[in-house]
Amino acid sequence: MYGYKALVWDPTSGSAISPIGFTVWQTARTRAICSFSDYNEGGPSTSHPAPDEQCSCGIYAAGMFLWLMDYVGGIRTSLQMQRAFTALLVAGGKVIELNMGWRAAEAEILAVSVAPTIMDKLSPRAAIEAAEAFGIPFEPSPLSLGGIAIEHQTAQLDGASRHPEDATPAPRMPWSRMGQPLSSKRRG
Repeated sequence: MYGYKALVWDPTSGSAISPIGFTVWQTARTRAICSFSDYNEGGPSTSHPAPDEQCSCGIYAAGMFLWLMDYVGGIRTSLQMQRAFTALLVAGGKVIELNMGWRAAEAEILAVSVAPTIMDKLSPRAAIEAAEAFGIPFEPSPLSLGGIAIEHQTAQLDGASRHPEDATPAPRMPWSRMGQPLSSKRRG
């Protein structure tokens, strides 16, 4: 399953950060970790494999590039916008489908492009730096990312294999309840 995600490049650490869930991507592949128990105010541990239907954990992606705009509300500062880029993801492991996308146990960035907003006014520098650091393609237009997904899917059907065991666990910043499945909660 393929999807689109807005990420913010951190040139000092050489990693990408999700502006909403604060997942840190140190490589092009990562695994979700539910960190709810870390912020449970001393209560019983509720940690579980991500994603879980009863929790909002997992790696999120919009199912279509046009839907990505609903997911980029976390990119608020001009500095973040200068470092934002669009990533094409392929999901791995358990996947929970949402109204406008999915959340998964693992994901791999296949290619990157410029940020999903005001595309003509943003520098592609962050996307180019992420592509170079992760060893993945840079596409000048985010609309070209769909072609990369088709090529990847064709290669998978032809017998090429991914190696999810190479994925690194995603370190997390402070946990947030944002991103409940769209089918069960109305977003405000």
